[in-house]
Parts: sequence; C-alpha cells; structure tokens
Amino acid sequence: MICARRILIPGLDNMRDLGGFITEDGKITRYGTFFRSESMFGLDESVIPLLKKHGITGCIDMHGEVDELEKRHPLRDNAEFEYYCIPKLSSIIRHEGTERDGFKEEYWITVNIDMLETNKDWIRDVIKACANSKMGTVIHCRTGKTRTSLICMMIMMLVRVPTIDIIAEYSTVEIYMRDKYKRLLESSFHSEGFYKSSPFIIEETIKYILDNYGTIESYLESCGVTAADMSAIACKLVTEM
Repeated sequence: MICARRILIPGLDNMRDLGGFITEDGKITRYGTFFRSESMFGLDESVIPLLKKHGITGCIDMHGEVDELEKRHPLRDNAEFEYYCIPKLSSIIRHEGTERDGFKEEYWITVNIDMLETNKDWIRDVIKACANSKMGTVIHCRTGKTRTSLICMMIMMLVRVPTIDIIAEYSTVEIYMRDKYKRLLESSFHSEGFYKSSPFIIEETIKYILDNYGTIESYLESCGVTAADMSAIACKLVTEM
C-alpha cells in the first residue's frame, strides 16, 4: 500500500487520503482509513489495480444514480470491494429555465445548514457506514465539495483535527477541481459561485454546529448516531504519534 495525501488516479482530480493530520490531543490520523474524492462514476475497471495499490477496499457513494444513470460505478458490482450507496441532494438547490442561476458562493452556507438540519437520517446512515466500513474506504459525492466535505468535516471534528486544518482541507477542493469546474461552468446553468469552496463556507458551517449543539458529538446524537459508532470511527482513524 502507498501512503500519500493526494491519490493520483486517472479520471480523478480530487481524491485525497484523510491521513496525516495531527489532532489537538497529539495523535495522528491514519493513512489508508478514509479517502475523499469526486464521483467515481464513468471510471472503467482499469483503475481497479491502482485503487488496490493504495489500499482502497470500498466506497460510500453519496451521489448514487441522481443524474448519471448512463454511467457505471467501477466498484458497485465488484465483489472485491465493499459498496454503500447513500445518495442525497439538498432540497433548496433548485433551477428553472435556461439562464444562469445566479448562485453565490455564500449560499453554500445555507445549503450546508439545510443538509445538517433536514437530512439527519441521511447523516446517521452515512456516519454509520463510516463506522462499519473496512479500512480504505472512499467517500464521494459528485464533485467532492459539499456532501463529501460535510461528512469529512464531521469525521475530522470527531477525532479533534484542528478547525484550521479542516478549513484548509475543504478549501483545496476548488484548486484540484479547477479544470473540471471550468468545463462544467461552460456547459452548466450554474453560476461561478456554485463551484467555489472558499474557507469561510466550512468555517461558518462548523460555527453553526458548535453554536447550536455545543459539540459535534451532540449534533451527531441528534441525528441518531450512537456513541459506539462515533467511537468506532475514532478507533479506526487515529493512532498515537
């Protein structure tokens, strides 16, 4: 298995390992536990050896078949990999007509809060999948920016990764996805703000959780996540220095 923060897989620009972060209590997140990525739909089976080389054993797919019915997920029907399909979209992202939607980057804060408050069953199911999944699980949505970032944010908060590192991890999505976003912007009805992942977006999302629930544990409890599931994630992801 290769340990690296950014994972180079043909067709993916935004796959990263959540290992290598120093926690507030002096531990470190393990490499090869959780990976984050943009959608893996459309990749062919030629990527399988590379995924195995990096220790990837499964996937939590939060994109599902929402708008990629014609494409195939390389891990979905492969018995060698563990595959969870738990798709969800924010109820407040709507578009009518053919003009640009005028989406501004600060709107993502509202989208995130909507996801946190109206999709608690979904969050419970995804966090439970994280707790039960094997080491080497990829978490992804469509571009790896919103749903993926929310789940990774919660996991990192659980193990006490400093907020500044969570913010930095989120902000790099826009950098790695630059070329794909440029292509999407040319063909999409979304405005440029839709493809932004500015630091203040995730910072305000974290602040919302802490201001309204006190701790990430209290928020997850409100979703129905058990203490055992939270502990299982922490045990898998962090180790002594």
